[in-house]
Amino acid sequence: MKTIAYLTHTDIAKDSRILKSIQVCEEIDQLNVVGLGLTEESFQNNSTEKNVHNKELKSRRFYKKLKRINRIMLMSSIVILLEYIAINLKFLFRNKPHIIHANDYLALIPAYIYKRFRKTLIIYDAHELESEKNGIKWLSSKLVKKFEKQAWKDVDYFITVSNSIFEWYKKNYGVKNGCVIMNSPSIKGEEKKIDLHEKYNIDKRKIIAVYVGLLVPGRGINNILKLAEKKQDIQFLFIGEGALLDQIQKKARELDNISHENFVKHEEVVSYLRGADVGLCLLENISLSDYYAIPNKLLEYAFAGLYVVATDFPEMNNIVGKYKLGSLIPENLDKNQNKLAFPTKEDVKRYKMLFSEKKIEELSWPSQKEKLKNAYIELM
Repeated sequence: MKTIAYLTHTDIAKDSRILKSIQVCEEIDQLNVVGLGLTEESFQNNSTEKNVHNKELKSRRFYKKLKRINRIMLMSSIVILLEYIAINLKFLFRNKPHIIHANDYLALIPAYIYKRFRKTLIIYDAHELESEKNGIKWLSSKLVKKFEKQAWKDVDYFITVSNSIFEWYKKNYGVKNGCVIMNSPSIKGEEKKIDLHEKYNIDKRKIIAVYVGLLVPGRGINNILKLAEKKQDIQFLFIGEGALLDQIQKKARELDNISHENFVKHEEVVSYLRGADVGLCLLENISLSDYYAIPNKLLEYAFAGLYVVATDFPEMNNIVGKYKLGSLIPENLDKNQNKLAFPTKEDVKRYKMLFSEKKIEELSWPSQKEKLKNAYIELM
């Protein structure tokens, strides 16, 4: 019996990508799964494996009580990182894994150190372009790049979320055996549909364009509000919470074609999506990672049968174009009015008539799961 260890700096109970990967391992004979994540809350084990759990960082809890200037003076980031590494190394030495699945660069650090002492194989799963993601500071970006380049020779298999990001890693660090595993949703065709026209008292003649996710900068919220001003014949529905909620509510008081739902249970999201016509995925180019992304929302919209409207970025262009999922619009709407291709009622009706999950089967989680399963078997 061989052991695979999942390492992450996130709450392992709430990371759907990791939980789905663990389920793949549980289907492989002779492979024992262990996992360690971080949380500040009690942990509900969603896995059938008993040794998949979270730990709390005591140093992080201590520093949260201090003022920012005191946290800086006491080098909080370094101390928290050292505790994180120590906890993971203790976990690895206790379990002696044959394979370590390191989710993101922070998890790669203890995996890399452990490999200095014990024979193991490392899967590096970069959930985005780690050194070029939204919000990362210049110095942190440089340090992440330096560490990834140093650790690259010890990575036995590389996984990431889009072809463009995979190619970036190959170009900057060298060719590596690996594959792209997209953040595909697990959506069943028989899930119910909520009548959004009735729920929000929307004219039946209007098509409903939905945005689901955090209402924060970088997600194209301002562009959606601009579209709402220009497309009065379309109802725009926001589902989510975040810093831009006040801005959305203010605009909703000015325009009657904007609706908002503050909270929807996770298990009901797909039912809401199925009641809409168009799914909006208008990322902004605020980082190279965003520019190269295939957002999981785009895939959720696609499998819910929605006509997708996405920003004209390389990976979204490829997915929307190849599978004929909808249309693309430029990031800068003010300068590209002539390129603003938004669907009409007839476009949506025609799309829904021709839609089939079979045509996007290779984007589905079962398809991604098969690639991941083959990778694990290859490394065993």
